[in-house]
Amino acid sequence: MLAAAREAREETGLTKEDLRFYPHAICTTDAIYWREREGGREKEVQFHYVITHQAAFITTGAVERARAGDDAAELAFKTLEELKTMTLDGVLVGSVCDVIMRVERLVGKGVINLEFDLVTLEA
Repeated sequence: MLAAAREAREETGLTKEDLRFYPHAICTTDAIYWREREGGREKEVQFHYVITHQAAFITTGAVERARAGDDAAELAFKTLEELKTMTLDGVLVGSVCDVIMRVERLVGKGVINLEFDLVTLEA
């Protein structure tokens, strides 16, 4: 969760006080990038990333404080329906939508209780 909070701060300027985290991973995925070995007969792993998907909920008033990080042209909050229509990178946008829908199902079924289960990070 600390890494997710750090990433949120870098990308949006939001601090750990602006976010409430669900303290368990929603899911994990991986991304494997291959390269040809010399001679081109076999492939080997060039990079293997294990990605932990976390859920955080923004506190009241924090949206107005959010700002794009120095590596982004702008910051925008999108609904799930808006994200589904985006064409940045179908795989990335699709993965983000899948995680959001999973969180919505968990909240809807009462597995994640927004009143009791969210935590504020101390460190």
